[in-house]
Amino acid sequence: MKKFWFLLLGACLVLNFALFACEEEDDGEEDEDKGSADGDIDIDEEKTGFNTEASGPSGLFIVLNPALAEKMDGYKNGKKVNIHEATLGQAMGGVFITSMQIRESGGDPVEEGSAGDGDYCETNDDCVPDDVHEIGYCESYQTAPPDSDAECIHDLVPEGSVRLLGTLRNFETGETLSDVKIKLAGALPTITDPTNAPELGTDTTDKDGRFAIEAGENATKEGVGLVANVQMSGYANCVTGLVEPEIGGKIYPPGARNHDVWAVKQKTIDDWSALLEKDDNLAPYMPLGENGGSFGIIRDADTGEPMEGIELRSRNETSQAIILYYNE
Repeated sequence: MKKFWFLLLGACLVLNFALFACEEEDDGEEDEDKGSADGDIDIDEEKTGFNTEASGPSGLFIVLNPALAEKMDGYKNGKKVNIHEATLGQAMGGVFITSMQIRESGGDPVEEGSAGDGDYCETNDDCVPDDVHEIGYCESYQTAPPDSDAECIHDLVPEGSVRLLGTLRNFETGETLSDVKIKLAGALPTITDPTNAPELGTDTTDKDGRFAIEAGENATKEGVGLVANVQMSGYANCVTGLVEPEIGGKIYPPGARNHDVWAVKQKTIDDWSALLEKDDNLAPYMPLGENGGSFGIIRDADTGEPMEGIELRSRNETSQAIILYYNE
């Protein structure tokens, strides 16, 4: 079983602290229900355009009132089908975006630790470690669908440094966003002050929305994790988690765990807040952003397309999180 934290903190200023996710191989068996979420609240679907049962055609969802480290899995017909376990939390003052990848067939196309220098890979774990890292390095620009040009590269990243690659996309359309500055920052200072968190490195997205940021000990000394921060006109102040220290909880892998960075338009946040505040049970959590709230999308791990009919469940049996699925 593979496990890593994925900093799926796609947190559009929301910094509802959706920190990382860990990847697990699906054993194909029906999983024990380890918790639930949202189930005790009734909402008016006609007024709000959201439901509490399962994802709609767009795969979009919102989580209100998550705990500090709210772990969630995706289920279809009672079977756990996610390869990434989303871990959510909350800090008031914005909206974050995370994504959950679903692979119903289970399994991993590349055996862990089997890919050599120049071989295809999906994650760092697929690659044979080099002489200075306990975890290999996979040169990849996107998570879902997997980057067809991804490859293991030995001895590229110096010890104590990271090389973080990703692709910036519009949350609603999936279109790539070019010529946008990406700021690398520490997760903890970003949660406290997303706008003014110290800059640890930058890059500007190319015509395909891709970026690459290299950083040394100024970044790898961050104790919680590293995030990509996007501030652009018409969009919320967006933060997406990239990676956290995972070897003994202190040492970073050489590359990102999450490569898919999201940006959501402020108008979308405002429009959804206006819909949700029509329901008396949801009004206390509005407006989104100012009062927290996490945005997310459920996707097919192999195609990157949104997935319908997926139910999210918290692993916390006493969870108070409210999960709302967009009907459209």
